Amino acid sequence: MNSRMKLLPLIAAALFSLSLGERVGVRVPFLIGSAFGAELEPGKAFEQLRPYDFGHDISPLVAIEALIDPSSNDPQQPKQITAQLVAILQEPKTSSAAKQFICRQLERIGTDEHVPFLAKLLADPQVGDDARRALEQIPGDAAAAALRDALAKAQG
Repeated sequence: MNSRMKLLPLIAAALFSLSLGERVGVRVPFLIGSAFGAELEPGKAFEQLRPYDFGHDISPLVAIEALIDPSSNDPQQPKQITAQLVAILQEPKTSSAAKQFICRQLERIGTDEHVPFLAKLLADPQVGDDARRALEQIPGDAAAAALRDALAKAQG
């Protein structure tokens, strides 16, 4: 059994514990990071996302994804998560790998309000494809218009 398969039961148990704690009103410590060698609070995950680069500790990414997965049960939670992601996306010191990750998350939970931030990234050779995929998944005229505008400026 490869190492990824060994981690799946740990991840499933942590997600179940987190969702169970939310249902009964108990704050369950965040356990996903422990499957990767360190416990990681959700707030720290956002802090550690900025400098993330490929090949480094993925605990912040796993922690943020674990917050997003159950967020469909609470209409306010995706707004809070995306607000933090967009704030990090706009910071000049945010790594390209972190921006790519953020685009992939906005592909899942992005809305019309995120279109301007994603549209700015379309011309970036390192994150443009990720921004395009996110825009393609956001329903509505704003995302379609941003993609059409970028097409007129595209080179190659």
